[in-house]
Amino acid sequence: MAFARLLLHVLPADAGLGTLKRSLLLAAAVWNAVVDAEGDFRRAAVILVTDLRSKLDTPLPQAVIELLAERKVRRFGDDSRRVRSVDVSWDGDRLRVAATSTLQAIGSNRCGASSRGQAPS
Repeated sequence: MAFARLLLHVLPADAGLGTLKRSLLLAAAVWNAVVDAEGDFRRAAVILVTDLRSKLDTPLPQAVIELLAERKVRRFGDDSRRVRSVDVSWDGDRLRVAATSTLQAIGSNRCGASSRGQAPS
């Protein structure tokens, strides 16, 4: 959640699970784009914005994407995991966020190692 915290702080207090999940999915997409761009956050932001424009009907938060991409490099630059899934649910009165990630082995194609609940967030 540390990576996405910046994005989550701007959500209204009464934001529903759908809004929270979409926000976390956006953060995961930015994270993965930066990993794929090998840390070039400017290139990652341009590629992601271009890709999302073709898929979304709503205005795109380009400045937020650029800010998150730079944050990924500056604060989490050594973490090359790719986010594979994000799920958000209520567990009683507590919010539960579960994520999975995979780690790319050095010198090989992406491997299948995953860590449940420890994905970058």
